[in-house]
Amino acid sequence: MAVTKELLQMDLYTLLGIEEKAADKEVKKAYRPLSCHPDKNPDNPKAAELFHQLSQALEVLTHAAARAAYVKVRKAKKQAAENEKRKKVKLDLEAREQQAQAQESEEEEESRSTRAIESKRAEPNWRTLRWSVCLGLQTERNVEGGLGGWAMNLTPQVQN
Repeated sequence: MAVTKELLQMDLYTLLGIEEKAADKEVKKAYRPLSCHPDKNPDNPKAAELFHQLSQALEVLTHAAARAAYVKVRKAKKQAAENEKRKKVKLDLEAREQQAQAQESEEEEESRSTRAIESKRAEPNWRTLRWSVCLGLQTERNVEGGLGGWAMNLTPQVQN
């Protein structure tokens, strides 16, 4: 019994309307009511093709070695399809992870640069501060003003 490529492409169980675990008796029983002999259906142009497919399905599914080979090929195809799905999901997940990492590093860099800018604002201008100390000017931290810097009161301090 030679199993053709065309036959391997079909789902013989669906063609006969049976489950994969159906016994030989059930296969033969399912074949009888589906007899689509071209002589009984002269109006159907595809009756001969369907009858031929049903006959091949019966032959494959009732022959132990042919059925085992057919089942093996079906399992391999199913496994290959599942592997392809897994591969696609994995690639999609990796792409999303890379995108998230890129976004995270971008946000981290932005945060770092923002902190650097804010720390520069928070640092007093030491040159101005030194001159003000030398001149005896009063310096204050301008927290309420929102400038994040130092403000100077240019009024000299009077010592008593």
